[in-house]
Amino acid sequence: MSDQFELIGAINPRGKAPSICVPAFGSRTSNDTFVQLIGIDDRAVDFEVIEESSWEPVAPLAKHRSIQPGSLALYCIVWSDDKPDCDIGQIDEIRQSLLERRWLIDCIENPFEQLDFAQLSRYQTWFSEVAQKCEAFFKSRDEVQSWLRYSLVLGRLRSTFYALASSKNAPVSLRRKMEAAITVDEKGTDNLSDPGFLKKGPIFNSEDIEAIKRQLENDVAYNYGRSRLSGASDGKLKPSETVSRRWTKRITVSDAQRKRTGNQRGSITLTKSSHPIDQATYFRNELFDNAEWIPGKSRSGETLQTALIRFSTNVLGQNLGVLSIPVSFAANRQARQGNYTSLLHLGPLAPWFEGQDMTNKWLVLERDNNGAFSLTIQENQPTV
Repeated sequence: MSDQFELIGAINPRGKAPSICVPAFGSRTSNDTFVQLIGIDDRAVDFEVIEESSWEPVAPLAKHRSIQPGSLALYCIVWSDDKPDCDIGQIDEIRQSLLERRWLIDCIENPFEQLDFAQLSRYQTWFSEVAQKCEAFFKSRDEVQSWLRYSLVLGRLRSTFYALASSKNAPVSLRRKMEAAITVDEKGTDNLSDPGFLKKGPIFNSEDIEAIKRQLENDVAYNYGRSRLSGASDGKLKPSETVSRRWTKRITVSDAQRKRTGNQRGSITLTKSSHPIDQATYFRNELFDNAEWIPGKSRSGETLQTALIRFSTNVLGQNLGVLSIPVSFAANRQARQGNYTSLLHLGPLAPWFEGQDMTNKWLVLERDNNGAFSLTIQENQPTV
């Protein structure tokens, strides 16, 4: 029977919140402290001893959890320095939390630190937006090319290969030897398929290389680096022209987070609201169909999809710029609630709703013919 490892704390490499922490584990059969080695399938393939002094408790942990080799790995994000607020869970749970709280991450001044969160989210649009900010920090095009080639493409190749080698229980010396043998040219093309590469590690085969390639198909850092090195378009939108879709709603007491009893939902229900639409599918399949939707689970275990929508935002006449606001879709909500499947989560709008009662004001969501979005909250009913 495999040893059980209990979550006891975390290492905070950033030193402050928000931070992606490294979970620390204790073992029932040892006094050592361990970290998990994560394979390419998000499973903890092994546990490695760390120095006791390099971690500290994250208090209070949401709940103590135990895993063993082969279990899905656990991730930990600390959101606040001032109050206990952390998320601990498997990758689908953590990705959902990242999307919902991107507005907190956008407040981090250093885009390279933001990039770590975007990478963990595996949300390509988010990663690309932040990576473009990172490129602006370099002094020359050669420095940009070097970062793309070595940090993103080669770095992700080597990291993915190391994860696969760990799952095969390859000796550490062989893992490092094979990592060092991976190269990438100026266009981002690697040497994994070269006949001589596998000869350096006889325990590896062509199926392992195919597994790495499949894993990298969904790797946001690798894909961005390859795309930029190959000269592909950065996907920036053209200037807005005309509105192609528009939806409006008078904000209810519940939407305004002003219910007198029960918990406030923290979101606005996206409903029919007198429009000739099928509210069960319109927001997911029409208004926001061009968004990047990520499958995940809510804290209650509900299966859902979430998209981060970049809205040009105006609240009661004040221009807030472009904000990342989460929209979630769950088909089973309609059966449970009987009236909606999609929610607009307040995210960065929450302080505005806390500071002023938005009840009976009007919410306007628009999409232009280039696919860009705007969000307006206004006093008067919008004209047609």
